[in-house]
Amino acid sequence: MRLVVQSAVVAFFVIAIIVLVRLYLPFSDNIKGVGVAIPLTAVGKCNLLQSSCIFTAGNEGIEIKFSGDVRTMQPFKLLAKLNNFDERITEVVADFSMQSMKMGFNYFRLAQNKSADVTGYWQTSILLPVCVSKQTDWLMHFVVKTENRTYKVAIPLTIK
Repeated sequence: MRLVVQSAVVAFFVIAIIVLVRLYLPFSDNIKGVGVAIPLTAVGKCNLLQSSCIFTAGNEGIEIKFSGDVRTMQPFKLLAKLNNFDERITEVVADFSMQSMKMGFNYFRLAQNKSADVTGYWQTSILLPVCVSKQTDWLMHFVVKTENRTYKVAIPLTIK
């Protein structure tokens, strides 16, 4: 009986480690041979809480915007329009973290929207936790993966 319990505990920890590694891997710089991530650069000033922002890397471009009132503990949408990508896009994700505090996993995959009114947009619904110490300094890591490349940008946000 003791051996069965020990085996179950070991299996639990192995599965937990695999899950945590999978959640971290999308933001490592070398994923499945993709190589170093290509940084995205903002075109002009960017304040996502006031308007959309455009980021580029060569000919590739991304317009990112929020829809709805952006607050913690209240759902809002993140929309991204991806332009001029030569390769098939395999994944689009946004990962929110606090700059000086652990806030759990706030990892969101965007899905391609194919409805007529927003063709070409990728979107997700986001719900962020409130910080009990009243901090508001969030950092959104936005990642686009294609078949052979990974594009990244980190966007600081003040979300109350």
